Amino acid sequence: MINGYFFESGFFGHILYDIPIINIYNDNSLYPNDLLKAVAPYYYTLSNPLASLLIKYVDIQIFFFIIFLISAYFTFLLIFYISKLLFKKNITALKEFLNLTFIKLMNKEMRKNTIYIDAKILPSALNESFFNEIDLLSPFGPGNYDPSFMIENVKVLKSKIIQNKHINSILISKDRKSINTICFNAKNTELESYLCEKKKILNIVGKLSLNNWLGKKQVQFIINDISIN
Repeated sequence: MINGYFFESGFFGHILYDIPIINIYNDNSLYPNDLLKAVAPYYYTLSNPLASLLIKYVDIQIFFFIIFLISAYFTFLLIFYISKLLFKKNITALKEFLNLTFIKLMNKEMRKNTIYIDAKILPSALNESFFNEIDLLSPFGPGNYDPSFMIENVKVLKSKIIQNKHINSILISKDRKSINTICFNAKNTELESYLCEKKKILNIVGKLSLNNWLGKKQVQFIINDISIN
């Protein structure tokens, strides 16, 4: 997903510094007059030039996620063997503890990159009758969240910026059904580049809303996230 994986560990904090450096290796025109770029030639490492080559073939988020998995695995493995040298007793219990801790860490990180939906729906489901059926489950709130839906394989027909922060888009499906959508606070985010791009095939995730304007009711899809086919 676009609102995807990120590292919050201090051990990986340098990634925030490395990514621009890696991008500079691939495109030296980036970040003109930036102080970070000025010190890049003095940042002696082989990892960034190597990474700049690899991300030409592997998505940069996937690349760093793999690095994270490898680093985390060998970190726990090193802790285990050091502990084995220091403590000859209760090695089995220690190994189980480290394995459990590693699994919990992986589950936590994977959940950050996961979005849950209640159902996949067709664009034809965006009508007032279906909305009223969903609305019977209200009121929504803590413990009873709005149902989350996915609509697959749509393209952007046209988009416009509202109040300089929201993006209102008309999407179209393969069977030429139009979908009126709104994505709040999406301007100047990565979502904007996809909602304003007409060539990509998207899967949208969000919830339904009934828009009542001048007495005319229309079901609108509120986009929370996007995946790309």
